[in-house]
Amino acid sequence: MPKEWRVAFDESGFTGGNLLDADQPIFSLASILEAEEIERSLVQTAVPAPSPEFKFVVLERSGPGRRKLLDILSMPILTADVATVSVLHKPFVVVSKIVDLLIEPAYHLKGLDFYEGDRHLAYAELLYHQGPALDNESWIGLVRAFVDAIRNKSVVSLEAFLSHLGHLQGLAEREIHQVLMEIPTTVPKLQDLLLTDEGSLDQLDLSMTALLQQCQRWSARLPRFAVLHDQSKAIDRWKIYAERLMDPDSPKWTMHVGTKEVTYPLGATGIQFAESASSWSIQIADLLAGAGRRWAMGKNDVNSRDSLWKAIGETRLPNLIHHLVWP
Repeated sequence: MPKEWRVAFDESGFTGGNLLDADQPIFSLASILEAEEIERSLVQTAVPAPSPEFKFVVLERSGPGRRKLLDILSMPILTADVATVSVLHKPFVVVSKIVDLLIEPAYHLKGLDFYEGDRHLAYAELLYHQGPALDNESWIGLVRAFVDAIRNKSVVSLEAFLSHLGHLQGLAEREIHQVLMEIPTTVPKLQDLLLTDEGSLDQLDLSMTALLQQCQRWSARLPRFAVLHDQSKAIDRWKIYAERLMDPDSPKWTMHVGTKEVTYPLGATGIQFAESASSWSIQIADLLAGAGRRWAMGKNDVNSRDSLWKAIGETRLPNLIHHLVWP
């Protein structure tokens, strides 16, 4: 048993600022504990490999590759104790951010816990499911303007957002009308809430959101561990900020979000980057992330439910998904 653990991470479906890409609505992140017994199991199961490096996008293209992929995903050693997968539905994440960034602050100023009773989820689900029914074109315009305003610090996008918001408020009735009316309706107020001076940090960055969530899970099992991540510009951009929340030598403190409790620091000693070709653990994380995204695509769209989707669902992969952000 190593004195200091390392946990390897990799992601799939990252599209940068394009969170509303209709062809890639799913983002996934996977992590796996580095341990000799896992490596031995991989060697016994997957060598010789159909390619020099295990990558999901390569293995899924051929019959031999798919068989090898499914063999790896079915390894008995792959349990929730050694691996975990996060799956995020990008369009729903954006709607959830509209709720978190534009509605929650007013509750906070009044001393009210917006997250108590999972009110934030109820609001997000209501908007996600009923917003398009009011006027799909205007709803899409509102969501796109919201993303663009944050990404590009754009006042023009805020004005477009308010134009679509006013139109939708005029069409809405009952519960969704109430929720839409809680969104601020002036450019200065939206600027205060969205166009904050945070340098390169991005409030819509899925990579770091999922990474911190998984580190929280690992820190409940491991007193100290290092994060080993495939090369990632998004993670590198957040690295200093994230490591402040990870330092295992810092005093402990707890944050409550509704019924959930998050304890910091997250126990990681830091974030290291490596090329996947030199790390078997990152390669398995790549396979798990790719398979997680592929499986979720089928859950999201019946047209994606082919034989590979069905076969992945019969492996250990679904049991490894512990973090699901889904409408």
